[in-house]
Amino acid sequence: MISKSDTQFIKGLSILLLVFHHNWYDLSRFSSIRSGFRVVVWIFLFISAYGFASQLETTQNRHPFKFVLKRLILLYVPLWICNIVNLIFSLCFNAEGVYAFFSGSPLNWISDLFNVSQYFGTPGLLSGWYINMLVLIIVTFPLIYFIVTK
Repeated sequence: MISKSDTQFIKGLSILLLVFHHNWYDLSRFSSIRSGFRVVVWIFLFISAYGFASQLETTQNRHPFKFVLKRLILLYVPLWICNIVNLIFSLCFNAEGVYAFFSGSPLNWISDLFNVSQYFGTPGLLSGWYINMLVLIIVTFPLIYFIVTK
């Protein structure tokens, strides 16, 4: 069994690799090493799935709806705070792009607010592919876990 401190160490190391991957994008001498650091996405996926499985296994009352709701709240609240800051900076430096986005369909706003724009094929101002993937994992994980454990 992987301990909490082990997962925190793995997450910390993965974050450092991710920072290196994104910040030294143009250094050609590191390109082959840097491209290998994409593996951190799969490390985060494994650690998240392992943690979700551990939490579902130890929970006395296995309520998938509560499980999903709690994780979505834990994801969205800090994300929305960051998105507000991002939106303010975007208004300062690219107001025309922000106005153009918000003059579009309300479906675009809602799908971007909940970071599922890639699933609807709508343009996103603030959402990223990783958060889209994380929402899908959070929502589908209890179902997959219960199917596999049966």
